[in-house]
Amino acid sequence: MNMIIKHVAYLCHILLLMIVFCSIIANIQTVNAQTVNYPQITTSAKQLLLIDLNTRTALVAKAANERMYPASMTKVMTAYLVFEHLKTGFIDMDSKFNVSYKAQQMGGSRMFLEYGTQVTVRDLLYGLIVQSGNDAAVVLAEGIAGSEDEFAKLMNSKAKELGMANSNFLNSSGWPDENHYVTAFDLAILAKHIIEDFPDFYPLYSERTFTYNNIKQNNRNPLLWQDLGVDGLKTGFTDASGYGLLASAKEGERRMIMVINGMESKRVRSRESNRVLRWAFTAWDNIRLYNAGQAIGRLPVALGATEMVTLHASQHIDLTVPARKSPQLKGYIEYKAPLIAPIAKGDVLGVLVVRENDKEILRSPVVAGQHIEETGFFGRLSYNIRNIF
Repeated sequence: MNMIIKHVAYLCHILLLMIVFCSIIANIQTVNAQTVNYPQITTSAKQLLLIDLNTRTALVAKAANERMYPASMTKVMTAYLVFEHLKTGFIDMDSKFNVSYKAQQMGGSRMFLEYGTQVTVRDLLYGLIVQSGNDAAVVLAEGIAGSEDEFAKLMNSKAKELGMANSNFLNSSGWPDENHYVTAFDLAILAKHIIEDFPDFYPLYSERTFTYNNIKQNNRNPLLWQDLGVDGLKTGFTDASGYGLLASAKEGERRMIMVINGMESKRVRSRESNRVLRWAFTAWDNIRLYNAGQAIGRLPVALGATEMVTLHASQHIDLTVPARKSPQLKGYIEYKAPLIAPIAKGDVLGVLVVRENDKEILRSPVVAGQHIEETGFFGRLSYNIRNIF
């Protein structure tokens, strides 16, 4: 299965600042395909975002950048900050925090902490993640930052750092406030970082039960009991937000992140989230265009001991496509010409661009596959003569 890839060279005249385009033909193996229609799905949820994490592809998005109330999905950010403090050694799992009167008085879901007692970070994390304890969230916030208001500042600072541009946190539990909001897109960013930044702590989200103070409670994530490969993250509900779920599921090497919110009941949340995730794994496949280090093509080199440099993929290049279909793909490599020696192995020389039906769907850096030494005096002389005449 072969396809011709054009190398598009961008030549910039230094004095006139003009861009000139030229193309060079090279033989590159890729996917030979036919035009297809993308799979579609509808939902009663107010907000929905489903991302294939392997390829960073959004499979469906409904009001994904619309502000929404996160309810207890807020606790994923609270957990992120706790994980961060654990990782840096500021606290450890056996550190103990005092239960304040404010924490003990929290309503909603609780782990039933008693005022004046000390509780380990380990128990508080289980209470936060498994039992969705509002009281646990407050104790953790106060233990780390001194007060929940100060902790909220840390939450907003971290949100900005992670790229959650449309979120604002006022508390650690998700207690309702019209100025406490996120977007589905921002929650997906947060889930990605929880999974990738804290692989040692992430398994806490797959715990199904936790007992504290002789009270056993089940994890509120309904998908943990269903055959979907779900291993996290967090449910949420308030009257203002409706029923929501931030979830992640893994099947083989593929991982999905789903944010679904604004449903009318637990039953609808369970049904819709199950249906959407099953659709994601059955309606879509991932294909590998190139392995990391695989040769993609060659480009000419000016003033080099050899005239051509081999281009390699800098990483695995994967693409999410409709299942059992072959999309019509075209690709080319963008680079600044001329490439002038010396060139070191691993130098980024350009970008592989893949398009489908004239729409750009992927960009990935390509690197030099070998070291190219600079040519000697006669080689430079020959190059200059060719360019003059």
